[in-house]
Amino acid sequence: MCFLVQNNVVLPIIVKCSSFLKLQGILAWCVRFKEKNPLQITTGSLTVAELSTALFCLVRNVQSVYFIKKIWCIERGQQLPDSSNLLTLSPFLDERQILCVGGELRHSNLTAEQKHPILVPNSHPICDLIIQHYHVSYLHTGTEATLASIRTKFWIVNGRSKVRRVIKQRIKCLKVSAKGKNQMMAHLPSARVSIVSVFNKVGLDFCGPFLIKLIPVIVSYLSIEAVLVKELLNWNLAKIVEVHPGTDDITRVVTLKTGKGVYKRPVSKIVKLPFNCN
Repeated sequence: MCFLVQNNVVLPIIVKCSSFLKLQGILAWCVRFKEKNPLQITTGSLTVAELSTALFCLVRNVQSVYFIKKIWCIERGQQLPDSSNLLTLSPFLDERQILCVGGELRHSNLTAEQKHPILVPNSHPICDLIIQHYHVSYLHTGTEATLASIRTKFWIVNGRSKVRRVIKQRIKCLKVSAKGKNQMMAHLPSARVSIVSVFNKVGLDFCGPFLIKLIPVIVSYLSIEAVLVKELLNWNLAKIVEVHPGTDDITRVVTLKTGKGVYKRPVSKIVKLPFNCN
């Protein structure tokens, strides 16, 4: 049994800490002070094993106070009372003497912490620290997301209502999720609140929608003989020999004469040759 679990009294340091990681670190330094040489207790950072040991000691201390009758029944192989709120969770004591959730996931491929999370009472200050830690670590998630992340390692009794209550007490989240005031509606016009027969007033849309196709602008420089015609990446000098107006009297194709021969090109491929009239 951990040296922190004595006389079934909750450690006062739990109530004084405002951060779960800070509380775990303080207990880890206490574990190092007890188990190591006093000359080496202040050198080096805390290891994962020391932090895990501190967490197990912390959980055993809390469970020994709030679940003392349940632990007593399980140690003696007795069934929990029918009035117990842990009866549906099938709790058991693991090799670390920590009360965990049983359930039906023993043969799944999940980790041991996910299959059998540690039971935590919802009326202890450590519960609030755990909820705040996971809520902030996962970027201020909502109730369901925070509860899902917590249950990967801990199982809070009646956790959903507890998580919702803790999140609502956080000022930052309360400001972000605050609802604005509704604008006072004006009085409805008489046409909308007067009782009349059906189809007394009907509005019909006789026009539209009209799909408009823009007509190309008539090129005004087709009478000019000298133009530039685009050939791939080059612009060659050409002479307009003949224009070919369409049925709407709009010229879209012209016959050009260049140094390579005579051929037809659309007006979109030719450009007026810049020149100065003076």
